Amino acid sequence: MTPSSQMILSLLAAFGIGSILGNYFQSKFQHTRDLKNKVHKWKRERYGAIIMQILTVLRFNKYGTRFAKEQRPNLNTKNDYLEEIKLEFLHGIVMMSDEVINSLADFLRKEDYDSYSQVVNAMRKDLWGKKSKVDKKTITDIVNIKYI
Repeated sequence: MTPSSQMILSLLAAFGIGSILGNYFQSKFQHTRDLKNKVHKWKRERYGAIIMQILTVLRFNKYGTRFAKEQRPNLNTKNDYLEEIKLEFLHGIVMMSDEVINSLADFLRKEDYDSYSQVVNAMRKDLWGKKSKVDKKTITDIVNIKYI
């Protein structure tokens, strides 16, 4: 075999291995990106549901299930909503950030607007990756507007 044919065979082998490695890493990257997108979508959906359930708990004495009944007709009491929040918490504990877990646990202990604000800010940070400039008072003021 001549040196030039050996070089050609070496180049073909290198391109083949390079192509295989390139395809492998591209597939791995795509899988990781798809997984992250699925987790992010799950978080957006579940966090939204949790926020509405928390609001129903906080305003139960004033509004009952008036605003939440369409979404969850099987939940009738404040305790039903608290149990649903706990269930969401248990389902999501693997995917939620530490800050969301801690703030949600704090809400379940206190059931107040201050801990609700902490949950909202923790979820926003978990979803969008940056600290929120919205303070607790702003969130509390917004949720206390009549008919929200």
